[in-house]
Amino acid sequence: MAMNFFQVTSCLTVTCLLLVGVDPADAGGTSYPTENDNLRYSWFVGERTVYRKPDVGEDQVGHLAYGETVIVGEAVKEKPVDDDDYLWNSKWVLVEYRGDKGFMLDAFLSRYPAPDRTELPMLMDEYIGSLSPLVLEKNEGKNDEYCAKRTRHFENGITYMSTDFGPCESCGHIREEIFFPSAAKEEALMMAVYFEYQYESMPPELRSLADNADGTQWVIAYEYGQEIDIQLMEQEEGVLLIKDIFL
Repeated sequence: MAMNFFQVTSCLTVTCLLLVGVDPADAGGTSYPTENDNLRYSWFVGERTVYRKPDVGEDQVGHLAYGETVIVGEAVKEKPVDDDDYLWNSKWVLVEYRGDKGFMLDAFLSRYPAPDRTELPMLMDEYIGSLSPLVLEKNEGKNDEYCAKRTRHFENGITYMSTDFGPCESCGHIREEIFFPSAAKEEALMMAVYFEYQYESMPPELRSLADNADGTQWVIAYEYGQEIDIQLMEQEEGVLLIKDIFL
C-alpha cells in the first residue's frame, strides 16, 4: 500500500532522529489538537453570527468574535451553502457557544488557534513555528534541482517544506508545502488566504480555476503581477497545502 505524505514524512523524521541519536519517543509528535477534537477557533476578522436555527433569517443567539472558540457538532445540511464573504463553500454546523447552542457557517472555523493580531503581520511559516516545538530541521544547499531547500518537522505533526527553484540569486519560483494534521481542505485554504490578505497592504484577489470542481485549485493574484498557485491534497491524516509563489 502506498504511503501518503504524512506517513512518508513521519517515517523520514523517525529515521533522521535515530541517526542523530534522538529517541523519537522523547521528541514528541502528537497530532494537533489533543484536548478537544471538536474545539474550533474563529479566524473571521470581525464577528460571525450564531443563529437559533440553520438559516440567516432566524433569530440570533450571539456573535463569535475573532479568536473566540466554539464546540462544533456535525454538519446539519448535506449540501454546502454560499456566503458573500468568501468564494469557497461552507456548511451549517451545530455549535455550543457560551453555554448555549446554535448554528453557524463553518468557513472561518479552524482547529488551529487564530494568530494574535497584535503580532501581525507574520508569514505562515512564522505562525506554524509559534504553535509547537520544532522536532527536526534540515537545510539543503544548491544542486541541479533547486537553489535551496528547508524542511521543518514540528511536535504537533505539522511538516513545513520550502524549496527555492530559482533562478538563484534573484526572484523566481518558491514552493511551500505544509501538511496540516486533521485539517479539511477548506480550512487550509482559509488559512493560506488569511496570511496573504493580512500581510499585504494591497489586498489580492482569490480566483478559482476553471477545472476546480473539487475545490482544490486556486490562484491568489496581486495587482502588481505576483501570483500564488494553491493546490490542496487531502490525505488520510490531514491536508497537504502546496503554494507555488512566482515573484
